[in-house]
Amino acid sequence: MEHSLEDALLIFDKWKNESAVIGIVTFVANLEIRIKGVILHADRDALRISCGEDNLVVIKLDDCLFRYGDPREFPEISKRPQDQTYKSFVSIQYPEHTLIVLFEANLAAL
Repeated sequence: MEHSLEDALLIFDKWKNESAVIGIVTFVANLEIRIKGVILHADRDALRISCGEDNLVVIKLDDCLFRYGDPREFPEISKRPQDQTYKSFVSIQYPEHTLIVLFEANLAAL
């Protein structure tokens, strides 16, 4: 089910306020990226995630579709995050077929 930007921002704010560890998976052309971080800031323009000392990911939030779900509904991508368990995810789909999936790591199960 698709969600609005406002819905996504509520989820991102919840993750930020809980200092949740967020996994990030994306595919661009022939490049697959998988990293973890914590949300620093989320607004209508962008999501900023710290991925360690001097490492920052900025995800633009304009002109995209959002989907929220639990592990049973994880988007079809090359590999699910099987090296860890997670509670929920938000996928961000852009018109040029770029997909970014953010998922909340379940630290209690790690």
